[in-house]
Amino acid sequence: MSRALRLAVAQSTVPEDPGDRTAIRAAGAEVRALMREAAEAGARLVQFPEGALVYPHKRVVATGPDGTGVPADWTGAAWDVLREEAQRIAALAGELELWTVFGSLHPLTPPRRILTGRAVTTRPAPA
Repeated sequence: MSRALRLAVAQSTVPEDPGDRTAIRAAGAEVRALMREAAEAGARLVQFPEGALVYPHKRVVATGPDGTGVPADWTGAAWDVLREEAQRIAALAGELELWTVFGSLHPLTPPRRILTGRAVTTRPAPA
C-alpha cells in the first residue's frame, strides 16, 4: 500500500523590522490564512520561507545614527509578539492537523547572537 503526502509551499509577505509589532502580527495572520488554504487543498505539510514572520534587513538592526555599520542591536525586537504569533501558528497546525514549517527569529542566551534562520516545525494533533 502506497501512502501519499500532499505538500504545500507558501510564500507570505515578510516584514523587515523585528520591532514592527503590527507588521509581525499581519505576517502571522497571513501565514495562518495560507495554512488554512493549504489544508483545504488537502495538504498535510506546508513549508514557509526562512523568515516567515520577520526577516530583518541588516540596515534595520545594524546601522548607526551616521549610517555606518554597527553591531546588530536586537533590543527593539518584539520578542513577545514573535512568540505569540508562533504559538498561534502552532495551535492552528494542531487544529488543522497540518505539519507546518516556518522560520523565525529566536533570542539566544547572551552574549550569543540572535538565531535568524531557525526552522520551527509544529506537529499536528494525533489522529
